[in-house]
Amino acid sequence: MKIDRLELTVKREKVLEKLKENREIHKLNFEAATRTYRRLCMVELKKRLEEMSQIGEEEEVPLHKMQQWLVFSLIAPQSFLEYYDDAIGALEMSCDEELELTAEQINAWCNDKWNWRANFANATMSYVGHDDEVRWVRQ
Repeated sequence: MKIDRLELTVKREKVLEKLKENREIHKLNFEAATRTYRRLCMVELKKRLEEMSQIGEEEEVPLHKMQQWLVFSLIAPQSFLEYYDDAIGALEMSCDEELELTAEQINAWCNDKWNWRANFANATMSYVGHDDEVRWVRQ
């Protein structure tokens, strides 16, 4: 039997509890990363503005230099809260006390291993360590 084709019967309340817990962790990580992202954007903007203001108004500036002032390499954090909300909403509407879940659903809903997890981690983890406020809770 292949594990990816495995279906298990699980208690709806247990899965719902785990989903809500994982959603809260995701939300906290996203909010912390967003605060750090905003702070880093402001630092970068101030730096660019300082570079621009050091050049006299009559001084000619190459076009590629002006374009560099407007381009940022910071990757914005991404939120995937809607995935949690969709799953939570479906489970809350279910009348069944027990559910049949696939291995993929169990991985996402119970183990927090969604197919978008790598994208979230890459965009969010880059802000960990910039600030005492940011703490990667669990991913």
